[in-house]
Amino acid sequence: MGEARIPRKPRKMDGPVATHKCWVIIGGENPGIYPKCPAMRCGRSSPPLPIAIQCLSLTEAKMVNDRLQPIMQQAPSNPHTSDLIKILGQSKVVHQLFSNQTSNFYPVVVGQPAGIHRTKESALSSLQGFAFPCWQEMPTFWDALAFMIVKGIKELLPDAPNDEGSSILL
Repeated sequence: MGEARIPRKPRKMDGPVATHKCWVIIGGENPGIYPKCPAMRCGRSSPPLPIAIQCLSLTEAKMVNDRLQPIMQQAPSNPHTSDLIKILGQSKVVHQLFSNQTSNFYPVVVGQPAGIHRTKESALSSLQGFAFPCWQEMPTFWDALAFMIVKGIKELLPDAPNDEGSSILL
């Protein structure tokens, strides 16, 4: 299975507020908001960043981008998985993001597009063509984000419950 890289100059989203799904990319060389998820390396051998996050509207994408990018600017340029778990795991902003949502999150580590999907249908469609897809259904955004950072390696997941009582041990 070949690994794709983020194009040097992917098209970022701008213009009027859209009501269709779009993607926020955090970390990496080209963070921002995109109408479609840029091609990225996927799998357990890929680095922890960048991470793609599917949003249900441009308004939601702007909110996610505005809240997560300042946190990501505090991280080293090529952070180790454990550093990223610590930085994001200690952030109240991360734990409160989407806290009013009742729907689950679907991190896809091996699939195309890889990233945190907001619907099960989107996650399942991203798995097509992969002999050994890696994904999980998670109750909170933090759980999904941690799963993406550790590339689905259960032994690396933080085991302490967060403030909302969610534990990501699988």
